[in-house]
Amino acid sequence: MTIRHDKPSVLMATLFLVLLPALANADVSLASLFKDNMVLQQKTQAPVWGQAEPGETVVIKGDWQDMAVSATADTHGKWMARIATPTAGGPYTLTIKGRNSLTLKNVMIGEVWVCGGQSNMAMGFYREKKTTNGTITYKIDNHEQERLEANYPDIRVFRATNRPHASSEPVDTVRGQWQVCDPQMAQTMPAVPYFFARELHQDLNVPIGLIINAISATQIEPWMSPDGIASVPQVQEYLENTEDSTKLAPSALYNTSVHPLVPYAIRGAIWYQGESNFGDHMIYAHKMRALINGWRTAWQQGDFPFYYVQLAPCNGFYKEEMALPKLWEAQAAALEIANTGMASNSDISDLDLHPANKQDVGKRLAMWALAKTYGQSDIVYDGPRYKTMRRMGNTIRISFNNHGGRLMSRDGSPLDYFTVAGADRSFMPATAEIDGDTVVVSSAEVPEPVAVRFGWKNDARPNLMSDAGLPAYPFRTDAWPID
Repeated sequence: MTIRHDKPSVLMATLFLVLLPALANADVSLASLFKDNMVLQQKTQAPVWGQAEPGETVVIKGDWQDMAVSATADTHGKWMARIATPTAGGPYTLTIKGRNSLTLKNVMIGEVWVCGGQSNMAMGFYREKKTTNGTITYKIDNHEQERLEANYPDIRVFRATNRPHASSEPVDTVRGQWQVCDPQMAQTMPAVPYFFARELHQDLNVPIGLIINAISATQIEPWMSPDGIASVPQVQEYLENTEDSTKLAPSALYNTSVHPLVPYAIRGAIWYQGESNFGDHMIYAHKMRALINGWRTAWQQGDFPFYYVQLAPCNGFYKEEMALPKLWEAQAAALEIANTGMASNSDISDLDLHPANKQDVGKRLAMWALAKTYGQSDIVYDGPRYKTMRRMGNTIRISFNNHGGRLMSRDGSPLDYFTVAGADRSFMPATAEIDGDTVVVSSAEVPEPVAVRFGWKNDARPNLMSDAGLPAYPFRTDAWPID
């Protein structure tokens, strides 16, 4: 049998195959974050963006409003529009129309927070990790009951991931889906962001969106943007003159995990990182400034809230003596950056690199947000913080910036982890007693004291706190070299 070829049909089919990618590219598409189940920041002009045929008009409309907005794709096919969002609520749909039409379902309007850092921010409720030395188990306190109770459909999570997860150049897309919080999803949900969101959701009664970009064992440098690095001369000089000991070059994670998120409308950011920078001392405060400056510059939302976690006391991981006190000092110094806050952590540590009590960490971050971002003046959000010292004979009186409550001992025992030194700079264990809003420190071995240190040890878990349940922060009154 003779097979007869229809040449025009073959030609048309070939032409169709050649043109198919171009035709597909002409369809309107959305940036990675715009998917079903998403949360949009309430009461703002929320950016919506994507790709289309150059010159094409794209119309965007949420069913919470009558008016639609439009945008025209530029010569590269990129378009962006800003859509007015109402007070928190939902679910809604969001439609995007060009030559094709897209519909996003189950969209909530609420409060959106970016959650960054390394393993303590990324750590889920329960995880087993197989290593050459056996199986390591990571789990939070009461993990199974917490998982079963994690049924909050108005908490939504987007985990930003990319492969490869680092790049020397900015990328425009990131992988991820918006997931609705339920017990099944909570098994792998990052715990600190969850408890932060749960506290906000229960208190504010609004949907909460979390965008997670946390990667284990990462240093802070890869999370900084080039603009952020350029904004802090100390960091720029450090990176130029210090042999690079980072596992990734600077900005490598910003390019893949943060840049694609911009300018998605957010309320603020929370951050839990520093374990991989424990040798930095005060340069870490400058790096925090570079990180925060860079993110704020990118988002162009002003000095949005940036709350972070004080690293927990730990033994066995930090080989350098006083590694943690030096980093704590840098973390405290970073509070000079506008609209920042630090959640205290010294009293809830189990001396492990990954403390199991993630509930209180998330709650304390939320307390900062409720007080400083959402204006709840009755919230006590911070523990006693060193203010001034005054020498009185053979004693030193310490005053604190205390944001609520009286000073007390957490366990009823005498105050611990205070040391005092004379002019010889030799610190000795000290007796410390609460006197009203101050603490009086002395040592029989130091008749002429000139300096006090508190909690100045990697594994220190001091018992000084306020009756609001928040611990006093580690501090030193001296400025003597400690390197």
